Amino acid sequence: MTRGKAIRIEGGTFRLVERMRRFACRDCGHRFEVPHGTGTRGVDMDCPACGGHNVHRDEEGGCGPGRRPWGRKRPGP
Repeated sequence: MTRGKAIRIEGGTFRLVERMRRFACRDCGHRFEVPHGTGTRGVDMDCPACGGHNVHRDEEGGCGPGRRPWGRKRPGP
């Protein structure tokens, strides 16, 4: 706890943990990961295995903010 005071972290060896987001294609069942922070949503992705547009987050619980399903269908081509 810093109690509102500034802290400075410098020097030493450190490693950034790369967080991954899991997605699944509901057309072919392919599961894949994308690095966190890419800004790409499942609804905007195509499946790398079959090219399908039915890609959704494959996280535990399967829901996004407000318990709404991830990856709502995007409009047709």
